[in-house]
Amino acid sequence: MADESSNGINPIVAADLFQTLVENSLDVITLLNETGQITYVSPAITPVFGYQSEELLNQRGRSFVHPDDQDTVVSLLLALYKKKHGLSSMEVRFRHKDNTWHHIELQAKYIELKNAGQVLVNIRDISKNHAIRVELQQSNELLQTAFHANSNICSISNLKTGEYIDINTAWTSATKWSRSEAINNTSRNMNIWGDANSRKNFLASLMAKNELTQYETIMTTRTGEKKVLLVDAKIIMIADTQCIYFCGSDVTSTRRLENQLRQSLKMEAVGQLTGGVAHDFNNLLSVILGNAELIKVSLDDEDEIAEEIEQIIKATRRGSDLTQQLLAFSRTQTLIPTTVSLNHEIEKTVELLKRSLGENIKIQTNAETNLWPCLIDPGQLQNALLNLALNARDAMPNGGTLNISYTNKVISAVEDTELDLMPGDYICITVSDNGVGILPAEVAQVFEPFFTTKEVGEGTGLGLSMVFGFVKQSGGHVSIESVKWQGTKVIILLPKSNTQTPG
Repeated sequence: MADESSNGINPIVAADLFQTLVENSLDVITLLNETGQITYVSPAITPVFGYQSEELLNQRGRSFVHPDDQDTVVSLLLALYKKKHGLSSMEVRFRHKDNTWHHIELQAKYIELKNAGQVLVNIRDISKNHAIRVELQQSNELLQTAFHANSNICSISNLKTGEYIDINTAWTSATKWSRSEAINNTSRNMNIWGDANSRKNFLASLMAKNELTQYETIMTTRTGEKKVLLVDAKIIMIADTQCIYFCGSDVTSTRRLENQLRQSLKMEAVGQLTGGVAHDFNNLLSVILGNAELIKVSLDDEDEIAEEIEQIIKATRRGSDLTQQLLAFSRTQTLIPTTVSLNHEIEKTVELLKRSLGENIKIQTNAETNLWPCLIDPGQLQNALLNLALNARDAMPNGGTLNISYTNKVISAVEDTELDLMPGDYICITVSDNGVGILPAEVAQVFEPFFTTKEVGEGTGLGLSMVFGFVKQSGGHVSIESVKWQGTKVIILLPKSNTQTPG
């Protein structure tokens, strides 16, 4: 060590002071004078940084600090000398004897020894902790990136309160709530779960197993839209708080398509059964009708049974009409498709409807100016529109308005998955009323044969079935939308003809 005059401390006093406490410390302890020279360094310098104590004595302390950290260290020391008191700490890089840089935690305190100011510096090598911290930070950044970039709907929320701690972009996009509106807000306030029992049931299932996979639930958006989610969830701990990590995929379209497929298969099966029965029944009716007409021809008009035979003929013809409707539903009726101008068909249909609907039903039509020609059986189209109009009349017993619109529509490949149609050009016919409407549970059944929302004896339940069969057999699509007490809308898509209408 340097002498007392140059360093302000007697080496013997230093040895007595630090020998027991300092020389056995795992941390490196140094003393710096006002000029920044190292006046003492503990033996721990050797195992920690590879130097012998003598190599550092009288050296400038800053020369062992990374160049980018030197100004910060010098400012700290000058401040301590200026105030003559205080304790400061910082993290800097210190050069090992092998010329590698180690991260150290430095704590410095101003002290006076025999009226000479010194800075007592405690140096702890935290390189391993720093590496772990950096790795953890990088891992957290990676997890954050993955969380926010995830295309699934992800959130982290407080298990007890339902408050959102973090949400990703897919969550805000799906729910229509912004990030600032959602963070620290509760799922209850935003009505995310819709029915309170939904969250209750979800939590019960989650807490029973601590995690869930492929759990199906309903999420409600800001606009009230319902989305079906398949959820993976897990209870995690964040700062001693139980939280829910929630990751859901939107399967609304998938479930809708599955329902459409089930309904389509059901209708196909019913159609096959109905078609077979209708053909056999039609054959039987043909025999009955033929024989009844032969009997009628052989009778005089005054014959007692002539009237009974006429009733048999009328009933048989009525039965034949019903079988034709069943054949239409099963898509086995004989169609005579031709290229027609729907503008012309509109005029004929409106005149027919005016006579059929009565004065208290107002008819409005709207057709696109350059409406494409359509490839259909015009008689069957007129019959279908008449059935829809009569249904609308029955739904408006006190009068109302029947709207019929015709527009051109191009169906893309994306819409094809929803509509079960080949992509291409179609004419869209929309028939709507402002009547009593249909309950949601009944909408899915209205095209089934013999299903009716009318009172017993007021309908056969074959009108919409005939419309369904005719449209499907014509290569089109039909759907229905209805709100109870607000009205019903039937949408028909029919294929465009590739040839021009005659004349």
